[in-house]
Amino acid sequence: MESVLITPRDKNELNLIKTLLEKMNISKKNLSDTEKEDWALLKLMLQADRNNLVLEKEIFKL
Repeated sequence: MESVLITPRDKNELNLIKTLLEKMNISKKNLSDTEKEDWALLKLMLQADRNNLVLEKEIFKL
């Protein structure tokens, strides 16, 4: 099942969306700040270039 992530512009819009979802009997979940950060990090990790390899000795130089 696919999911939709919605970011309302203000509290009024948030309340409207919540009310609409409740009336349509659609489940919803509020994300914590930590969950939003995790999602953003995952998105960046998926976009990362995985084609270039780094040698172990280059890592240990740091």
